[in-house]
Amino acid sequence: MVNGMGQQRSTYEAEKVVRLVVDRFLHSRTHYQATLSRLGRYYNLWRGVAPGAYDDWRNNVWIPVTHAVVAADVSHKVDLLFRRYPLVPFHGTDPAKARKWEQLIDAQMADDNILTTATQSLMQGDLYGVCIEQYGWKTETQDAKIPVPLLGQDGQWTTQYVPQTVTVFDGPMSEPVDRMDFFPQPGIRLLESMEWVVRRHLHSLETLRSWVARGWITQDAFDQLVALGSAPDDDTVQSPQRWVDTWQGRATQMRKREPHSQLVEVLEYWCVTHPAEFLERLPEDQRDTHRRILVANRQVLLSDTPTPYRHRQLPFGVHRPIPDPHYFDAPGKVEIGAKAQATMNRLDRKSTRLNS
Repeated sequence: MVNGMGQQRSTYEAEKVVRLVVDRFLHSRTHYQATLSRLGRYYNLWRGVAPGAYDDWRNNVWIPVTHAVVAADVSHKVDLLFRRYPLVPFHGTDPAKARKWEQLIDAQMADDNILTTATQSLMQGDLYGVCIEQYGWKTETQDAKIPVPLLGQDGQWTTQYVPQTVTVFDGPMSEPVDRMDFFPQPGIRLLESMEWVVRRHLHSLETLRSWVARGWITQDAFDQLVALGSAPDDDTVQSPQRWVDTWQGRATQMRKREPHSQLVEVLEYWCVTHPAEFLERLPEDQRDTHRRILVANRQVLLSDTPTPYRHRQLPFGVHRPIPDPHYFDAPGKVEIGAKAQATMNRLDRKSTRLNS
């Protein structure tokens, strides 16, 4: 088997790497299953998703207490974060250089759509007690025809269009991570102390085909994925955290039923320590314990490469508005007000009848 960067691996070695990633993913998922189920209930309370049908003879009223609390808190925090300019001030002996740094950081944040990203992350913090962001460097290129002026033999200028690959984006990026698709190492509270984490993605087969064209994975790995087909639906696409009746679970089902589209589960595994037996047969310059591994449908090793980051850390950030001194997951505002919200919903729907 060939991994995403072209290093040769035997089938047995690749299977061992896949088994390591899948076993740790399942271990984390089992450990946090009860927590993820509660998050689904908190989401339903915040969104106002009521069980059962709406009866004509009942006063179907929902008092949006948790919704109002979250909306007010997020808007207040966003205002505090972005009311000033520059967003990240620099100070030093060279004011001109400091102003250039400020303009560069502000431009990069604007390109990254930092306002929307921060709003989504803060909302997740209030909903689920913890907000997670993955950060990195994003480079986008596309093929284009560039006009080039040419001077002809007759002395006339003409325009010739030359095909080139142009860079449309090249800068830092951040992306909110859904807590229901993030699987940290169990038993450790701080992300900085974890040895590995797993992020779960759902991509179409055509998306992975584009990865081949960009050189992110090899054609051999893609062909093997196509030959093996998709994993069982009840195990891959409909994972336990989707059992709860949330809008996110319904969105997953809609993507699953999309015509002419095949969903692929991709496990993105990041680690700062790696068993020595997995590194022995790699080239000397690839024997790095800090690694990024991609596994598709829990069967195919798409990529196994050293981390591209010099900081040598897991490329995720975690924020807890109300930190818990013992656990990774902390209480959010919806959890604190969940019982009161559920009680008000029950009283309004079942105890109040409309006059005939």
